[in-house]
Amino acid sequence: MFGIVPGATVPAFAITAVWMLAAMIVAVRQSLDYTSTARAVAVCVVGWTLMLAIAVTLGLVFGPTLSNSAFAADPIANASKVVAFGTSNTADGITAMAPFTFRNSVM
Repeated sequence: MFGIVPGATVPAFAITAVWMLAAMIVAVRQSLDYTSTARAVAVCVVGWTLMLAIAVTLGLVFGPTLSNSAFAADPIANASKVVAFGTSNTADGITAMAPFTFRNSVM
């Protein structure tokens, strides 16, 4: 769907994220027998924040996962002498860009 309607990507992910948070709040309230929805919201917001922090940290450690992102980000990392490690960069020329760019994907 996103290839046909590229502008739908961000709204679809935003709607999905809010829907998952709402489902998480209901699940936490029911499974932990909370009498207050506010307590379930607080627990879920803390969990969501931790999940976001972990995802951002992993993104910073493993770098861009798509080749077009790597072509944009890897030169910046290499200028700072920071290793850029792509897990699914398959385009030709990724590792030839600079000495600090690596990948472990199968072409």
